[in-house]
Amino acid sequence: MRKYRVLVPNVASGQIVIDGDRFHYLCHVLRVREGDPVILIDAASKMRAHAHILSIHDHSLVVLAGAPESATSHEPHLTLVQSLAKGDKVDNIVRDATELGVSTLVVASTKRCVVQLDSERATQRMDRWRKIAEEATRQCERDDVPELLGIVSWDEAMQSVAQESARFVLYERAETPLGEPLANALIHDRPLAFAVGPEGGLDPDEVACALENGWAITSMSPTILRTETVATAVLGAVAVWRGGMQSA
Repeated sequence: MRKYRVLVPNVASGQIVIDGDRFHYLCHVLRVREGDPVILIDAASKMRAHAHILSIHDHSLVVLAGAPESATSHEPHLTLVQSLAKGDKVDNIVRDATELGVSTLVVASTKRCVVQLDSERATQRMDRWRKIAEEATRQCERDDVPELLGIVSWDEAMQSVAQESARFVLYERAETPLGEPLANALIHDRPLAFAVGPEGGLDPDEVACALENGWAITSMSPTILRTETVATAVLGAVAVWRGGMQSA
């Protein structure tokens, strides 16, 4: 039986009332019924609880939740540093990255970013991207919501990832192919981090900054890929590898 997922604040055991948009989604979109199992996900605490629906009313429903447990993925940590991009490109990247298992997504501002945001607009974008990540979490039946950080400078982004991770900047002018070092990191089950530049590419000073912080500068294709293509392609490759290893 399918277990429906819903994000709630402060997940706890016992009876919980669900109303508002979450009630609408469960009752009018998914058309749940009394007795159906649900998984309650608390994005802030990274906890979840298995529950079932006790009763459905006109504008709310009541679930009975069991003891909360960790909702953190058991996969090695996966980080994406994504440079700001124009239009809805980052929206799509956040959605794809969530579906493909990213643990942390860092949005960075770089020298050649086409988009320049003031503080208010940056806050609005981050709120939007968190909502997209939450929706994607629910739709792809994932139990943990990725952490979103930003909008930070490129230097801050390079320093934000733990040194024990295998860290790769995906740079169109790099001379080292990504394949071999990535395969080695996957074989040894290491945490991974990828950094992707904007439409105009990374500035040489930003490449130098990455090197100074211990990142490898690699290329994943002999052709020039769009910024949104890079993220989806490399994360998809990791998902295929890890999925194959689990089923082997």
